[in-house]
Amino acid sequence: MAFDIVQLIYWLLLSAWFGLVLFGAMASPAIFKTVQEADPTLPTVLSVNLDGQHGALLAMTINAQILTRLLWLQLVCAGGLLVSIAIQWFLAGRSEQAIFINALRSALLLAAIGLLIYGWRSVWPRMAEQRRTYIDNADDPEVALPARDQLTRLYRESEIVQLALATVLSALILFSTSMGRTVVITTQG
Repeated sequence: MAFDIVQLIYWLLLSAWFGLVLFGAMASPAIFKTVQEADPTLPTVLSVNLDGQHGALLAMTINAQILTRLLWLQLVCAGGLLVSIAIQWFLAGRSEQAIFINALRSALLLAAIGLLIYGWRSVWPRMAEQRRTYIDNADDPEVALPARDQLTRLYRESEIVQLALATVLSALILFSTSMGRTVVITTQG
């Protein structure tokens, strides 16, 4: 009974986290495309709309707002998964297969948490800083253009982090499918 409850919580948290990452990854290009097609003008941000930069800035702002909200849910999922994997270590048998699967899942979870924290604490703050530099110096191309280029690179880095996170979570799902069988076999045998 305890194992079933832990399993239920584990799968709910893992699927929710994976869904949040997929939503963020799929929403971002849709937001960029929609905003670019609308070609907005933001007079309070930049004095001129060179190369449609108002749309790019607006899309990045929308994405940042969405990712910030998703981040807190992802952190809750990650914390809950840490607790549930710790409990599963105690409930699992001591066979080599059970230990290997638990170690692999634990390593994948730690990698996913590392990617989440890297995006949150490293990439996103640098993006916010470059965005602010770009907007504050929009009339000075010597400062604004390098900031815009760096902002674009950081946005791509953020996309790569999200893709890597989705890949690691996919692997975690894959290696979690044998978990119940391993625990049942080892607790019965």
